[in-house]
Amino acid sequence: MKQSLNTDTLAYQIGMRPAFMHLNMEDARLKSIVADMTKAMSSKTDLYALTGDFETLAEPMTGSPEKDALMFYMLNHASTLVRQRCHVYQPLGKYLPIMTRYGMEVSIRATRMFWYLLLICTRESRHDHQDKGGSKYTALTAKYGPAITNFHKSLKGMGSLQAAAQFQSSCPDTDIGSYTKFLSEVFYGGQFGGGYGGPAWGKVSDVLRDFVHGTITAEMMMDTAFTLCHNNGPIFNKGMLFSNYSNEIYKILDVQRSGQIPKLIAEGYGLAGDSSVKAAWSSCAKVIGDEFDGYVDWFLVEELGALKSYPDQKTKQIAKYGYPSTFKAKKEAEAAKQEAVAKAALSELKSKIEVFPGYFIKKTKRPV
Repeated sequence: MKQSLNTDTLAYQIGMRPAFMHLNMEDARLKSIVADMTKAMSSKTDLYALTGDFETLAEPMTGSPEKDALMFYMLNHASTLVRQRCHVYQPLGKYLPIMTRYGMEVSIRATRMFWYLLLICTRESRHDHQDKGGSKYTALTAKYGPAITNFHKSLKGMGSLQAAAQFQSSCPDTDIGSYTKFLSEVFYGGQFGGGYGGPAWGKVSDVLRDFVHGTITAEMMMDTAFTLCHNNGPIFNKGMLFSNYSNEIYKILDVQRSGQIPKLIAEGYGLAGDSSVKAAWSSCAKVIGDEFDGYVDWFLVEELGALKSYPDQKTKQIAKYGYPSTFKAKKEAEAAKQEAVAKAALSELKSKIEVFPGYFIKKTKRPV
């Protein structure tokens, strides 16, 4: 087992880095977590300052959801290829910087995502209109304690920014495990008007709760948060820790579904041309090789369930590279099938005589 502790192996990089571990933090005090978050947000410190690695890099505390998605999925793709190529106890050699960078990027960007989920779920919970003196809410108080429910009640009538500020200055004195469980129960069991809270937000708060309790890793939390964004509408429009999303997020997530993020960055579409994303891609491409280069097959993007359509991109792809081979084969097969059906129909028609409209008799040969 000594070999598994070597830092240049997958066994260490995947097994010992916090980004990939199931870490249960349910007993951590909420006040301490919120204090650290508030300090980081108010100081406008560089995001990379959260770790001792990569001091030469710069990333603002308020991030771009599109950039985080690109960086995460590009490095995730690279790490997947490394895992396919290397044994868990084999020295990683030239692949070590990729795994080191991926673990670091997930850790710091997941910290921002964790804080963001904590803030937006808290402020969204203010829309719960259930009777705070009723038996259901009384049961929540008995289960989670008055510190949580009294704070939750204090948010009633507040605006979004006011509710977030209240949380940062006067969050309940409790453990974060209980608080995140409470949020999920409120979203699923509370009373919310159309467009606010409810089960859709329950799914968002479940990601927060599961990360806190170690059910999912930081890596899984990042992936799931963007998946929620893809399926239920972007969550990155709350004006805290992330700038507002653009339509680019849909394209990124559609391309990710088809497994082509490295190629999107190689072509420089939209935010894929960001200098730091491009630099990280280049460092991976030099090691990974041809699998990290090429162009996006937009026919494949749509075929694999894209939420948007990409006619302009497909037109440009055809003009530059022609139809993708798989698409041509599919079209040829469809054309051959239609031709066969048409021939069969014509043959069937020629084998009959129409005696009057709609009535046919089959031609036969009289025996000689």
